Amino acid sequence: MKFYPNGTIPEQANMYFVYGDGGTGKTSLTK
Repeated sequence: MKFYPNGTIPEQANMYFVYGDGGTGKTSLTK
């Protein structure tokens, strides 16, 4: 899992977190 400073998530990566984790969105960032 990659982490980005100050929540600067690339658009493509953000879409991966939202859909790639069952649509849980932000919760996937805390894993």
